[in-house]
Amino acid sequence: MKTIKYITICFTFFSSIAFSNGGPPPPPPLYKAKNIGAVYQPPLIVGKSQSTVFAQVSYVAISDLDGRIDLQGTNTDPNGIVDGKNFEWQTPTALFNFGISAAFSNYSSIIINLGLNKTEDLKLTGLEICYNVAITRLENHFLRLGFGINFHPRDFIWYTGAASQPKNDGGIDYDPFITLAYNSAFDDWLFNPFVQFSYSTQTLLDTDKETYSSEVYKNVNVFTVTPGLTYSWGSDKLLSLGVILTSVGGIENSKNFVLTPSIQFSYYW
Repeated sequence: MKTIKYITICFTFFSSIAFSNGGPPPPPPLYKAKNIGAVYQPPLIVGKSQSTVFAQVSYVAISDLDGRIDLQGTNTDPNGIVDGKNFEWQTPTALFNFGISAAFSNYSSIIINLGLNKTEDLKLTGLEICYNVAITRLENHFLRLGFGINFHPRDFIWYTGAASQPKNDGGIDYDPFITLAYNSAFDDWLFNPFVQFSYSTQTLLDTDKETYSSEVYKNVNVFTVTPGLTYSWGSDKLLSLGVILTSVGGIENSKNFVLTPSIQFSYYW
């Protein structure tokens, strides 16, 4: 016991010296938090294996993400939990995506997608770069697998106490994602179905190593399923109507659900 007490006293002593000499302090507790921004959604590529430019508009019909979170690396103040919740996610009402899919061959392409969103003002949602490859390519059936990186801004606000000033941790972060999409492409069908699945982690908070003596961060898991129909006219134009169903993991006491109808126009060449 004397040895343990001696080690504890030494650790406390040297820690106090480090902080007094300009070392980073320990992270404060989490009282409550708020995140402002869009929930991640992957770019949608359906139709035939050709190069295309596309534009998509989505409306966030339902967003139910308020709940309770814990920040990795710090403690949670139970006084900030009201009705089992200490976290609010303010999502935008409308999303806009503009992109290009450059086909290398009938089996692979590179997708670049720029996203904007509308709350009170028009803001950047993120920039995605994705490599898309055909797993199987039958005459009128397409199955594609995509791997990519999503660069996105962070706007995470958290409080350390009831009367504390908010800490606004912003910046640009990046997260990997994976997609799997199927669509049919029968020329004599009025509508062709499609479905896309995706998984990504989304970083809400990731402090610099110099800010605190230990890392403080918060990630959530984002799963999406997007069923829909396509309508084509001519050989180079395609209209896609879908509903993006999103489930967000890592938030307790929440319905973890976002529903987003969308419409996308694609031009092929």
